[in-house]
Amino acid sequence: MSEIKLKPCPFCGGVAQLNYERITGENKGFWAQVICRKCHGRSGGTWAGSYSAAERKEVNTWNRRAGEQNE
Repeated sequence: MSEIKLKPCPFCGGVAQLNYERITGENKGFWAQVICRKCHGRSGGTWAGSYSAAERKEVNTWNRRAGEQNE
């Protein structure tokens, strides 16, 4: 996977990490979700056809802040 740059948690300012999951035997695709290590705040999570697609969507969603223009 590529270098992941997550903004601090929008709830507490803590460090966040990206988590991945694949359910063996099910054809749902790949799951990614951002979770704060401090307050356990989390993104909504995404199922996608690949880890990179799920990662991209979750990172973009997590890094979006009200009042900021998209980078």
